[in-house]
Amino acid sequence: MRNIILVVLAIFVLLSCAFCGSDGKSDHKNYPAVTAKVKSIKADYAGSSEAGAIVGKDLSQITVTAKYTNGKSGDVTGFKVKHPKLLKAGSSVTVKVTYKGKSTNLKVVCTTETLAQYKAKCVSYAYKTIARSPDHYKGKRWHIYGKIIQSLDNDDGTFDFRIATKNDGYGDYYDDVVYVKYKPAKGSEKLLEDDKVDVYGECRGDISYESTFGQKITIPALYAKYIIRR
Repeated sequence: MRNIILVVLAIFVLLSCAFCGSDGKSDHKNYPAVTAKVKSIKADYAGSSEAGAIVGKDLSQITVTAKYTNGKSGDVTGFKVKHPKLLKAGSSVTVKVTYKGKSTNLKVVCTTETLAQYKAKCVSYAYKTIARSPDHYKGKRWHIYGKIIQSLDNDDGTFDFRIATKNDGYGDYYDDVVYVKYKPAKGSEKLLEDDKVDVYGECRGDISYESTFGQKITIPALYAKYIIRR
């Protein structure tokens, strides 16, 4: 009798399991999760924006965020940039970013100014204006014109110039001297003493040095971005 009861209980358990297996709430395998689809994407750039940088070459510099049909969003990987582009001074580039059938245009503006743009922001302050209040003009862009009266070639590729900016009335320059530091681009022509030049750069206040006679001399200082020989 005991064996019969055990057999009946086993059959009951098996029937119960079969019943639960037919219940959709108990068997999740019969109901796979629904995956949300990508609705749109946007891209942000964190790389260099200076001239010479190639936008889209290094994907680690780009962050792509996907928005899904279920309303959620998040950063993704596996996106592509088909044609990376070179940044040039005074311009911008736009690259196409794609991810799972969706695309967006990523625009990057070059922060490097052209020569014309840089020159336009330089002010031709009078020599005495800078000499009287050198600290006030630190960091401001300054344009001077004059003659190189001394040139020093440094080991680090920079040059130190003393440039006279006062016209004697006959086309020569002899006074109101500005100290100019300059690092020329590779391959550019060498500037020599007696060259007359336009200098565009940043005022650095003033600088002091000792003359050959032991006197302390203080003059305005300018760090040049461009020097153009006339």
